[in-house]
Amino acid sequence: MPAAELSRLQAQIQAISTQFNQPVDFIKSLLKLLDLYKDNNFHLGTVARMKSLIPTYHDPALVLNELEVNLANLTRQFPSPALQIADQLWKENYFETHWLAIVILGNIACPPVQPILDRLLIWIDPREDNSLNNQCLSVGTRLLRKHCLNDWLSVVNAWLKNDDEEIKKIGLQAIQVIVGDPDFENFPLIYSALQPVVTDVGVATQKELFNTIEILAQRTPRETATFLHASLTKNKTQQMQILIRRCLPLFEKSIQESIKVDL
Repeated sequence: MPAAELSRLQAQIQAISTQFNQPVDFIKSLLKLLDLYKDNNFHLGTVARMKSLIPTYHDPALVLNELEVNLANLTRQFPSPALQIADQLWKENYFETHWLAIVILGNIACPPVQPILDRLLIWIDPREDNSLNNQCLSVGTRLLRKHCLNDWLSVVNAWLKNDDEEIKKIGLQAIQVIVGDPDFENFPLIYSALQPVVTDVGVATQKELFNTIEILAQRTPRETATFLHASLTKNKTQQMQILIRRCLPLFEKSIQESIKVDL
């Protein structure tokens, strides 16, 4: 986008920002802006920037990026109307409005934690748009993970113990976000949460479980190897052995050898 057009966009966003404390007017203005910049030339067969299962404006990435920065700042400055605006944006049922609702949610201070958890439990759905689920798990939990991690882990633990493999996969994706944060250090919490999934590996969850172990092996290789060794000792199933053989290249040779002894 040329500099002149970028300046125009920023001025338009700034203008609607003054309405943030009037949620109804703010939503109307925001939807008009999204409609103004939508890609009317998008057609099936075009390589989309984001694959979506719900309707989308196909707005340029820069428009969404500028709105994200603006909404994050507004939410921190004026938290009172933020949840109402996020709820209304979600009801609009467009990819972009859902995306921006998640940005707002991730910038709402906690505690209180329940209003944030309530929305995440509704908005995250394994049958819905995967990119929006990922946005919820990462951006939507930003302050939750920083200030109320135990509350969030309670939800994640419930997902990991769920009989539905698709919900377990969501739980594993949530763990990946948590351990991928360079500030996170409480790995025993994670190993404890993963235990029921690792000892009863399902075919449907193998890929996400491998992705989770890969991140753990990068962050804390020896502790992760010890965890795998202990899990294998408790329950040496065929699926688990397949998973651990696949994980071997994630570790240095000496650690690989120590794991191989149990296979």
